[in-house]
Amino acid sequence: PGHGAPIILATLRASADLAAGSFRSAANLDRFGRNYLAQSEQVRRLIGDSPEARAAAERLIASPATSGVGAAARDGDATTHLIVVDRHGNIANFNYTDATLPNHAAPGRRPWSTTAPIVVLEGGRPVLTLGLPGGARIPSGLAQVLADHLLFRRPLAAAIADTRVHWIGTEGPGPGRFEAENTLPAETAAELRKMGWEVDTR
Repeated sequence: PGHGAPIILATLRASADLAAGSFRSAANLDRFGRNYLAQSEQVRRLIGDSPEARAAAERLIASPATSGVGAAARDGDATTHLIVVDRHGNIANFNYTDATLPNHAAPGRRPWSTTAPIVVLEGGRPVLTLGLPGGARIPSGLAQVLADHLLFRRPLAAAIADTRVHWIGTEGPGPGRFEAENTLPAETAAELRKMGWEVDTR
């Protein structure tokens, strides 16, 4: 089942009271990341299949063909994502992944999907559409852009262009692993490590 959008919405609801200032402050990234991981687990419990199906889906989502921002598409590995708005404001979201992949929708199967084409409404009218590639990083990427833009009123282009981060739950004592592009300030990374995160910048 598509779990990207429920994770994003639940995380945004749980994070409505982030501290004023910058979304990418260490305190806000810590709080948002903990909310993201908690909501991800909740959504997985609510819509997931058996542990075996979940493990297979996670392996697929994490495969080189479907993960990593900016990964080059090869024949059979591409995802098509199209958003169209007509002159009346009607929006169509279309997302299609190669039917030969084992996670593709088929009768009797429940594919696990992180795709989450987003349409933001204001007063019942569409004002924003978002979507991005990235496999398992789609929900976290969209969630942070939406939080930065909607909760902190940052211009959309700036929210999209800023340092992308991703949170991964772990079995250890800390909150989890925090992955970020290498533009994350060193002082922010140091503060997150003090909060218990295993920080990996690349």
